Amino acid sequence: MKFEVHPPAPSGPLQLVGHEDSGFLPFSEQLGVAGEGPVMFVAVVAIGDGCAPPAGVDPGVVLRVVGGAAVEPLPPASPGEPPSPVTIADASGVAVAFATLRRLDRGVYRVRIVLTDEGSAANLRWELRIANRDSQALSFTWVVADSEDEAKKPWIDFGEPPKLEAGPSGTATGTAQAFNLGTGDLTIGALAAATPGSPFEVIDFPRSLAPNSCGDVKVRFTAPPELGKFGVDYVADSNDRVDSPGHPHRLTLSGSARVVPGSIAILHSDGADKQVLTHIDPASGKRAALGQTARFSFGSSVAIDKRGNLIVAEHDPPRVVRVDGATGEVSELCAGGMLVGPEGIALEPGGSVLVVDRGAFGFSGGLIRVGPDGRQTEVVRNFRPVAVAVQPTGRILAFVDGSNEASIHAIDPQPGAQPVKLIDVPTDSETSGQAMAIESADTVLVADERFFAPGGGITVTIGHIRRCNLSNGQSQPLAEGPQAAGLALERPGSLLIAGVDVTGGTSIRGVIRFDLAAGTRTLASPSELDREPRAIAVAPG
Repeated sequence: MKFEVHPPAPSGPLQLVGHEDSGFLPFSEQLGVAGEGPVMFVAVVAIGDGCAPPAGVDPGVVLRVVGGAAVEPLPPASPGEPPSPVTIADASGVAVAFATLRRLDRGVYRVRIVLTDEGSAANLRWELRIANRDSQALSFTWVVADSEDEAKKPWIDFGEPPKLEAGPSGTATGTAQAFNLGTGDLTIGALAAATPGSPFEVIDFPRSLAPNSCGDVKVRFTAPPELGKFGVDYVADSNDRVDSPGHPHRLTLSGSARVVPGSIAILHSDGADKQVLTHIDPASGKRAALGQTARFSFGSSVAIDKRGNLIVAEHDPPRVVRVDGATGEVSELCAGGMLVGPEGIALEPGGSVLVVDRGAFGFSGGLIRVGPDGRQTEVVRNFRPVAVAVQPTGRILAFVDGSNEASIHAIDPQPGAQPVKLIDVPTDSETSGQAMAIESADTVLVADERFFAPGGGITVTIGHIRRCNLSNGQSQPLAEGPQAAGLALERPGSLLIAGVDVTGGTSIRGVIRFDLAAGTRTLASPSELDREPRAIAVAPG
């Protein structure tokens, strides 16, 4: 059994643009024995997109012995006809071989070369030229062998692997493709990780591929609990025995554990004297720390930008920081300046950060805009909201919650604009506002707490969630019980509450998922890990 696979290692398939030919390429004689005498086979495959054979014009397969004339065997006009042989002569014009060509399935063309007595006795040097006669670019591989069966050789290849991203402890799935670029069937027995402990799993892969075909390799990435990038090679056990870069038996999988769309982040106490950020997987509720250095003396609010970075307002010292959602690295966006005691933040469409600071401007309070470069500018002063949010249009909404009154105001994002009251939120006792989330273009969800002292006794705190309609000025109570330190709309109809729910005489602490339509509340993550939640955010997607 003798054969050569071309192009030789370490090269990949020969690539020809439309109407280009390869020039003459040498190959070694691989002779077998048939009834007519010494015989040799050349199998050529024209490769389209890797998943199906090209449907255009047949390529040209031109042969010669060095010094002799070039000849091109042609396939039969119809499948039932026998191929017409062409004569291959040496430099003296002596016939040394006869060649025929057949068009097989899946873009494979097979040349059968039978040597004459003169050819058998000579030491012939062979060359082949491939002509792409199609208008589209094609690739080619070919095999020279001593028998028809030996000319059927697979050629394994893998397409671009998926770039998988998941939140820490979360999962992501993706698909790569396996290709057969050879002249014979490819079989894959296994795809195994080259190193143990891989965070990836190959769920499925094609066991057999005909020439010019492909199949999906389905993979799952289970992100470790820490932020970072991970990569593992998976090695195919296949019947392609050529081990070279041109025949890639390795599928390199890569994944990142980072903040992704839908990720939940909470800012909460570490049980001692700091606040920390924790990532919560929305599907499983699993938790992971977001950065070992992301610790705050008095963090007050958190938001997540469209790149997955976390923006944190810290009250003491007064500053705004950015936590990289991929690495956990902390960088200071701004500190001091107009800031005295930042309390709430919201992100504007252009990337600026709006900061609620009731101690700013000589304790008259106001809103401060922090640009992407850290530059601070005044938005409005003599205004003391407790929460702020930004509509997709850029309009700013502020929740003002003071003694025995509450209201929502709108502020045009342009400099010099003043707050305009949109709606009064009914109150019947002393109130302490906490949080706000935009539900739609017309509705806003707010959380507040009411303090009661029945009969002059011990003060009781009751939390409320309300829906405020900005168009008609109506306010609708949705729930009584949750004491919310922060609100975030997870998706339409699902509100996340960071805080305590004392509904029905029971108390659950943590991240509570509130179904706005059904009115039901469930714990979205293990409560025993929560300590004094201060704020919550959901990564946009």
